Amino acid sequence: MRWLLLYLFFLGACRNTDLNRLASASSPYLKQQADNPVDWYEWGEVPLTKAMQENKPLLISIGYASCHWCHVMEEESFMDTAVARIMNEQFICIKVDREERPDIDRIYMNACELISGNAGWPLNAFALPDGSPFYAGTYYEKESWKSLLLQISKTYRQQPGKVKLQAQSLSHGISQLEFSVIDTSVISNSFTSTDYLKIYSAVQHRLDSTFGGLKGAPKFPNAPLLEYQLQHAAITQDTVALQQLRTTLYKMALGGIYDQLEGGFARYTEDSTWATPHFEKMLYDNAQLISIYSQAFKLTRDPLFEKVARQTIDFVFNTLKTEKGAYFSSTNAVSEEGEGHYYTWTYKELETQIPDFVSQFSAYYQVTKSGNWKNGRSVLRAGFTEKQFALLNNLNPETFSAQLAAANQKLLAYRGKRIKPSVDTKIIISWNTLMLMAYTDAYAAFNDITYLNRATQLGELLAAEMNKGIRHIIEAGKEEVFLEDYVLLGKAFLALYQQDFNKDWLFRSATLCEQFIEKFYDKEAGLFYFTSLEKGYPVIRKIGLADTELPAPNASAAILLYQIGCLFDKNEYLQLSAHLFNKIKYELVGDKAPYYGTWAKLAAWYGHGTKEVAIAGSDALLLNKELQQSYLPLAIFLGTEKEEFIPLLKNKVSINKTMIYVCEKGVCKRPVENPQQALKQINQK
Repeated sequence: MRWLLLYLFFLGACRNTDLNRLASASSPYLKQQADNPVDWYEWGEVPLTKAMQENKPLLISIGYASCHWCHVMEEESFMDTAVARIMNEQFICIKVDREERPDIDRIYMNACELISGNAGWPLNAFALPDGSPFYAGTYYEKESWKSLLLQISKTYRQQPGKVKLQAQSLSHGISQLEFSVIDTSVISNSFTSTDYLKIYSAVQHRLDSTFGGLKGAPKFPNAPLLEYQLQHAAITQDTVALQQLRTTLYKMALGGIYDQLEGGFARYTEDSTWATPHFEKMLYDNAQLISIYSQAFKLTRDPLFEKVARQTIDFVFNTLKTEKGAYFSSTNAVSEEGEGHYYTWTYKELETQIPDFVSQFSAYYQVTKSGNWKNGRSVLRAGFTEKQFALLNNLNPETFSAQLAAANQKLLAYRGKRIKPSVDTKIIISWNTLMLMAYTDAYAAFNDITYLNRATQLGELLAAEMNKGIRHIIEAGKEEVFLEDYVLLGKAFLALYQQDFNKDWLFRSATLCEQFIEKFYDKEAGLFYFTSLEKGYPVIRKIGLADTELPAPNASAAILLYQIGCLFDKNEYLQLSAHLFNKIKYELVGDKAPYYGTWAKLAAWYGHGTKEVAIAGSDALLLNKELQQSYLPLAIFLGTEKEEFIPLLKNKVSINKTMIYVCEKGVCKRPVENPQQALKQINQK
């Protein structure tokens, strides 16, 4: 221990004590770079003006707090005074937190993709003084980075015309990248259930039937695609599709991507089998996966899905919750003891902590004496369920599960004494909305009032932010706000309304629709831009058509407009939703179909139609709760105990009875009192 303390002391002493201007940044990630000898700026007019005045290219380095390779490059290159000297003399250097400025990240990410065919973080881009990119790459080891800096600087000085032409060509390519997938021909409004089936055919050949998810590595959860797969399996009753989804959910839940002791999913794995994670845990991944496991439980009643959803909720609540009830962004992959050290184990540690159970524990979690990861350490990952393992090894399943649970708890307590990974304390509106929806989905699936209470607390906090003026980052002094913030907040409020029937949430959702149409919709493009003209945008104005780690904002907008259009009988919203869908629908059967999962969810509504389920009367909440324990992806719920405040509730409240009205395009079937009868009407094709 003494040598470790001395090492940490000297490591700290070796870091620069003179802080650069990032010391005053609001982003925890940017603050981490404040002792770099690089003369970093945040994105803004000041560095762009300085670059123009000094005729220097911009060097734009983009990362995020929990990015392992971002920290590696910082230690190797940005903390090196010789490298920093080149950067400071030849470039105007800008550091960007991609989570704080997704608008900037999207531009330079597209540039990198166009140049090399792939991209990631750290993302390092070079641009003209006006921000137009002419080159971009990802991680570079120090000598390669120095060589690249010198080559870029030389080319910029000696061949400025060539550099400008490259920037013009690249900027044009970026601006046209999303428009290339839009159908600008005469648009047909026709979309049938047969058309819907074609989407899964386009997706199916990309799926890994052995380990789930998409084929290849690295492997990301791709939550929007999983949600579409669940929806498709339920609507079409395709047992093969359902088994494919179950494979993914099982392999993830048992794999190294999932924290077997505490719950919560890592961002991705390096391999194709979900075995070896990059250990950062993101709020957006975990929130969406809580929703998916909860919804999958409603369809399958699989106890593993409930266990994973509940355990992941506990992780988020215990690790990321703020005092006021919002949620921080992520936990880092790295602690002071190194990448992944907090989460991994040596065989000797296990022998010390659980000596009587170490053999079975190690066999179950694939721990070896030499380690299944690196440096003699092992990631906990299972090849079988607890019951399967017990039966294969002639053990009593109940006894083995009890012993394993006890060992897990003991090791979790021991792990808690280690130096924990840092938490990125940004509070991002759009990510918090996903957590609100995770709580509503978990409440509907498990009938646990705690989850509804937490959703309500978070909803009230977000409503207060809405009243003050929506910003992407809460409490950071930043004014930026994006389409995803408005749209996902509207979806979250509507999800909360569909559980508690508090009309305030519904009207807030409708208000947000009005606002994001006004701020982000472009009539000429016929789509929503990611940034508003009101707040301005950097270099190129992006749209947001494909899913990333978050659902595609235009697809989410189309879904919300469809729902609000149905509930309020607003034909203009229904028309706009259909207009958006028709522009993109042919891309759903193309090569990139797996990245249009949110659009595919909307496609089911156009292919199969939706049912509005209106519940009116004193027992409305009770019946709603019973109905929503079933997975009903084509249903839109509304209800009231006494007020008839929207068209679909008019003349439906009875003094003596609570009635369920199943409607389609505003036309309702005979009302029923029994939820089971209502379910038959909902599922009737």
